[in-house]
Amino acid sequence: MQQRQLGRSGLTVSATVNFTVSNGSTSQPPAVAIVQPATGATVSGIISVLGTAADASGLKTVMVAMDAGAPVAVNGLQTWSYALDTTTLSNGSHTLAVTATNQAGLSATASQTLVVNNAGSVPPPAPTVSLVSPFNNASFAPGTPITISASASPGAGTIARVDFFRDGVLIGTAVNSPYSISWTSQVAGIFSLTARVTTLAGVTATSLPVSVQVTAASNPLLIVQITRPSDNSGYRGFPTASIPIQAVATEPGGQIVKVVFSANGTPIGESTAAPFEFVWSGVSPGTYTLTATAIDAAGATAASAPVSVTVF
Repeated sequence: MQQRQLGRSGLTVSATVNFTVSNGSTSQPPAVAIVQPATGATVSGIISVLGTAADASGLKTVMVAMDAGAPVAVNGLQTWSYALDTTTLSNGSHTLAVTATNQAGLSATASQTLVVNNAGSVPPPAPTVSLVSPFNNASFAPGTPITISASASPGAGTIARVDFFRDGVLIGTAVNSPYSISWTSQVAGIFSLTARVTTLAGVTATSLPVSVQVTAASNPLLIVQITRPSDNSGYRGFPTASIPIQAVATEPGGQIVKVVFSANGTPIGESTAAPFEFVWSGVSPGTYTLTATAIDAAGATAASAPVSVTVF
């Protein structure tokens, strides 16, 4: 930009100022977390590293790296697993980093320190398993066949079978790769799916859970609305924030069994009785879209209008 000024003597003085306008990206980076093992854990042999990742625009890759080395793809995306061979590392502290990248090219990294101690006998490699289908929080109509698939690694042994569970109840078994079953629910509700791999030696490993929702026909009388926080609210993190969320849900002549609160499409908590409220703690800086989903006794659901909040 150039500015000119006319002096008293009639001479013109000009100055040029250069500046850059950046309105930022409309997309948000994904969320990624390491669930197992715990940070600071002492490990040896080949261990199973488990974690989660989520993104509203869709995940592209999840990669793991040790000590800032070359990244390697994990098994799965939303619930992922990786077999880490610690025998290739020296004894002592090492940094494990997992990076998730979304379809917009934005990435986020979670890291933790592990202590390797391979002195003495090294245990045999453990098997790993993760669910690859359906995606977390997928929704289906009652009576719809749901394909449940898992990716499994045998470790030091040979895979004998992969068992699939709904809320801890066995619903099917696959003995050959690709490990997959078809499950149909005639009842509406929210269900937790897991897979467990078993080797011929009897060694087992269980995947992280994936949540699916079987929805009944919508009920126009079922209404839910977020009353707190208001749209476009802001919170300051020190370094994270706690956000109280409250909703009002009504259904004349019906019974509301729960209200599920979600951020960017991922459930963060629920309330089973009025007043339907939940405190979302440990929220990192960023912009989030909050929604509330009411579920009645017949399995019908209704979603609230979205509410945007920002943590600075």
